[in-house]
Amino acid sequence: MTDVSWARRSRSAQAFVTPDSIVAEIGCGGGRIAARVHALVASLTCFDISDEMLKRAKQALSACPNVEFALLEDSRLPDSCTARFDFIYSFDVFVHLDLHTIWSYFQQIANALKPGGKAFVSTASLTRPAGWERFTAQSRYTVGGFYFIGEDTVRLFASRVGLRLVKESPEGGDPSNIYINRDYLVVFEKTVE
Repeated sequence: MTDVSWARRSRSAQAFVTPDSIVAEIGCGGGRIAARVHALVASLTCFDISDEMLKRAKQALSACPNVEFALLEDSRLPDSCTARFDFIYSFDVFVHLDLHTIWSYFQQIANALKPGGKAFVSTASLTRPAGWERFTAQSRYTVGGFYFIGEDTVRLFASRVGLRLVKESPEGGDPSNIYINRDYLVVFEKTVE
């Protein structure tokens, strides 16, 4: 299965975005996921902390007029992002971040979403079979390695910033999909006040 098979099986991409959606990706890397998303939405902003990765993404997506790129200074979304996005996603990025950085991004995501907007994130999970296996093989956290947190912590962070759980990957993992077998994949919605 491909890295987006969970989304395909659950029709998540079509369920959470429309051709009118204003979307952001946190941690676009070289543009691998953005290359699949941009055609489904009105606009896509690709954020990354690495200027080099943004250069690669710009090159990969140079023929996509609805995509813009922004360097994250100090891992912070710009103030201009307040209530701007219908959907924000960060796939295979939070697995490399420490707890306080993840918490900061949850706060920023909640701020950047429009009321009713949704967010998809993936974190390295201790409760998933391949997550536990990778955790026990790792002697300490490094940025190049993985930072493992429990799913309850992810849910707590979301609830503290006004995000409601919409969908989560199945418990127990899925041996046929490395991401479901290792990570906690979840979609949240910003509650309407």
